[in-house]
Amino acid sequence: MRTWDAATGEPLLRISCDGFDVSALAVGDLSGRPILATATTRYARLQVWDAITGEQIGKGLDVGRRVNPMTATSLRITRWRDKTVVLAAAKGWPPFLWIIG
Repeated sequence: MRTWDAATGEPLLRISCDGFDVSALAVGDLSGRPILATATTRYARLQVWDAITGEQIGKGLDVGRRVNPMTATSLRITRWRDKTVVLAAAKGWPPFLWIIG
């Protein structure tokens, strides 16, 4: 995954997501700092990244270790009960809530 400066077109970050393709992306904030949430395809994994440094926040969440792995097609970062959460949706699965902070 890559980010660029919208005004100059200059590359800012390159995040590998462990070498897997990204199936969904969300942008939000965690305690006032910008973050990115990603879901990967082949090995269903949700991860959160610092949008400035590109460093992973926390360990991530493996949702591919299920009998029928979930490939998230939609993510949203929002607040729930005074916590920052990632909501994930996938075909054939109920919505998934991950509390990140």
